[in-house]
Amino acid sequence: MRRYGKPLCIVLALLAAGCAGRQFVKPPSEALVLGRTSYGEITKQLGEPQQQLDFVKNGHSLKGIAYRYITAFGRPNVYPAREMRVFFLNDVLVGYDYTSSYLEDKTDFEEDHVYRIQKGETTKGQVMQLLGTPGGTYMYPMVSNKTETGLVYRYFKTEHQPFQGLRIRDKLLIVSLDSADHVAGVEFIGGK
Repeated sequence: MRRYGKPLCIVLALLAAGCAGRQFVKPPSEALVLGRTSYGEITKQLGEPQQQLDFVKNGHSLKGIAYRYITAFGRPNVYPAREMRVFFLNDVLVGYDYTSSYLEDKTDFEEDHVYRIQKGETTKGQVMQLLGTPGGTYMYPMVSNKTETGLVYRYFKTEHQPFQGLRIRDKLLIVSLDSADHVAGVEFIGGK
C-alpha cells in the first residue's frame, strides 16, 4: 500500500490556505533540450524552484527541482494542481516531467492503453497516438540505458470523495525508446 503521509500533509496545508506555490507556464519543449539546457537557463525562465530534490539514479548524483501551483478553487471536489520537475546531472538537463489536473492542460492518460504498448514492436508514433503528447522526456541516467530516451506521462490529482475523505491519484509512465524509436521498456507506477 502506498503511503501518502507527506504529500497528504502538503495538500491539506495548501488547501487550508486556498492556494499555494506560484503560477507558472511550462516552457515549450524546444527550450528544454536534454544534454544541453543548463540549470541557470531553467531558473532564468521559471524563477527560483520551490523544492530541491537531490537523489541518486543509476549510480549518478542528480539534482532535481520542482515548481508547483495548487488551488482549492476548481471543479467540485477536485483541487487542481500543476507541477513541473526538472532533473540535472552536473547542472545539465537530463529530464523533466509535467503534470496538471487543470482542465485546460490536463495530463491524464488512459491507463488501459499502457498495456497495449509492446516492447520491441510499438513505435514512438504509436505510443503518442495511444497516449497523446508526453509531458516530459528523460535521458540517461533518468533511464537505465545510455542509448535510450524516455517519453514521460505523469498525472497527479487530489479529490475529495464524500464519506471517504481525500483521494490522491499519482501515476507515472516512462516509455523508453531505442535509437530506432521502438519501445525498449515500459515502467508504470501508480494508477487506479
